[in-house]
Amino acid sequence: MKRVTKLTLISAFVCIASAFSASAQQKFGYINFQQLLFLMPERDSIILKLQKLNDEFVANLEEIQVEYNNRFNDYQQNQSTYTNATRQIKEKELADINKRYNDYQELAQQEMAQMENQLYTPVVERAQNAIKKVGTDNGLTAIFDVTTLLFYNTQEFVDITPMVKTELGIKDEPANTQGSSAN
Repeated sequence: MKRVTKLTLISAFVCIASAFSASAQQKFGYINFQQLLFLMPERDSIILKLQKLNDEFVANLEEIQVEYNNRFNDYQQNQSTYTNATRQIKEKELADINKRYNDYQELAQQEMAQMENQLYTPVVERAQNAIKKVGTDNGLTAIFDVTTLLFYNTQEFVDITPMVKTELGIKDEPANTQGSSAN
């Protein structure tokens, strides 16, 4: 019976020791994914395209608003002269313009979200592929986004940001040294 207990203890010790050994060999990395996306060169052209689309939507909404304001002013100035049927028609026209404005605004928001998703998807995929390559090339077990971690020991994790930036061809901008000297 003592022999079985000793064997069990030895087996348990070996399992625990190998578990500690295996965890000691694991390497983890971290990166701020949003910051990486912000640094990617494609971002500037995406912002320009989205701004152009947004400007078009705003201009169209302003046109509808001007039409509504003109008809509303006309309605207010002339409503005392309208027959009951004319007044109802004018009120329906105003309601229709208001509905068209709201419908267009909703559709514009949907289209903006779709366009943003369409434009950012390849950028996100490119960043994810670079992260995976850096992780694989450096034998990392897992890579975490620091924006979702509440705590991590920086000594136990590797900041992969410089490696991913190199993989993506993103160069660090030199610090601005102008104006640093005192008169």
